[in-house]
Amino acid sequence: CGNHIRSLVTQNRPDLIILTGDIVYGSFDDAGTTYRYMCDLMDSFQIPWAPVFGNHDNESKMGVAWQCEQFEKSKYWLFKRGNVTGNGNYTVGVAIGDSLIRVIHMLDSNGCCSCDDPSVTKIEGIYPDQLELVASNTARIRLAQNRAVPAFVAFHIPVDCFKEAEMAKGYRTGNDDTYVIGVDVEAKDNDRGFCHETYRTIPTKNFCEFLNAQNINGVFVGHIHKACYSISYKDVVWTFGLKTGQYDYHMPYQLGGTLIMLTENDFSVYALQSLVPCGAMPTTGALNSLS
Repeated sequence: CGNHIRSLVTQNRPDLIILTGDIVYGSFDDAGTTYRYMCDLMDSFQIPWAPVFGNHDNESKMGVAWQCEQFEKSKYWLFKRGNVTGNGNYTVGVAIGDSLIRVIHMLDSNGCCSCDDPSVTKIEGIYPDQLELVASNTARIRLAQNRAVPAFVAFHIPVDCFKEAEMAKGYRTGNDDTYVIGVDVEAKDNDRGFCHETYRTIPTKNFCEFLNAQNINGVFVGHIHKACYSISYKDVVWTFGLKTGQYDYHMPYQLGGTLIMLTENDFSVYALQSLVPCGAMPTTGALNSLS
């Protein structure tokens, strides 16, 4: 995974790196070794990086308080544990010169159930107090800037609006559909990408309307290993990032990340493949060829 990340950063030298969860599989990292490695790796690029937790990160016996401390000790981190539901709810600003052009709300979508820490064992979801934090930060930013600033939101587990968008665009007709946009189904509105597995979503109520009211026009998630797409729906671009690491299953030769290009008034999203060779996992009967 580290080699794939190095490939992506070397290709682009981004201004900010966002990690959308499952940075480690905590149940295999009870000594925190992999976690420390990832923090050191991200700091080695000398680029600001902003993480959120996935549903597997907090399974480690090191505990979530220790994990948050490691993030906050890192030199180039942009992370706050926050005081609402979950661990890691905060807002990042992006500026060109002195002009704030976008904010990114980072949220914990919860869902870790494999530990005994009550601050972690929450049913997956975006909770009301988290949305209140986003609304409060949006209002404060609007007041400080004397204008509405466009925003993204990033978290780990997809909400039901993703499937709603697929259905509305005609890419998906049932729960088991798999497709490549522009190949199996006609592309609409510059949509692109693919979905090759079924998945569950977080149920929400009036989530699209909430995003519109907070000037949020882009949502970025991870979690699903064989989905990578950007679909425009209800004035929001819904994006599954391309999977970066090989564990525990993936599409051969489809590993990498997501490149977000910002201008003062707009943005573009592209899937970006790692240049590190990677085939199927060894357990499928094929060996990875890494030079």
